[in-house]
Amino acid sequence: MLAVQLTTNFTTLFRKTYRKRMLFKSTNLFGKRQVDAIIKGFGTFDGVSGLQKAIGGKMIPGQLEMLKESIGDFTQGAVAEESKVIRDKASRDKEVIEEIKRKVAEERADKKEKAQVAKELKDNLSRIEAEKKAAQLVLDTERNAEQAAKLAVLIRLAGEAAERRGVESIHRGRYV
Repeated sequence: MLAVQLTTNFTTLFRKTYRKRMLFKSTNLFGKRQVDAIIKGFGTFDGVSGLQKAIGGKMIPGQLEMLKESIGDFTQGAVAEESKVIRDKASRDKEVIEEIKRKVAEERADKKEKAQVAKELKDNLSRIEAEKKAAQLVLDTERNAEQAAKLAVLIRLAGEAAERRGVESIHRGRYV
């Protein structure tokens, strides 16, 4: 892209400078070798003198200024645009990575919350089961005490009935 821009701009300058037909072409003064030298040293030139050393050879009036301007336009235009595209892509990539990290963190939090809820549910079920067992134990104890009281009454009544009939009671001393 820079090579095409440099070649086109030099050809335009050459035609403006030499309006009459010449025995040589613009590519004889500024060809592939000079373009390759500029591209190879791109960004390392020390002003116009560094650019002149890099391409060497015969110069036409205004050539160095035109080359410097073309390189500046390229740097401000295409390179700046490419740099902006790269920065934008990096920014989008960073946003995507942050979004993925956020989703992963949310999934972890959801998973942790679900595990916590499941644990609480299990604990509640265990507590309810323990309360049921304790309530059943209390009911069984009360029922056993009630049955023991009824049995004592029945034993006492059987002993009293045996004494009234004159039969010695086998329950003597067992009833209160």
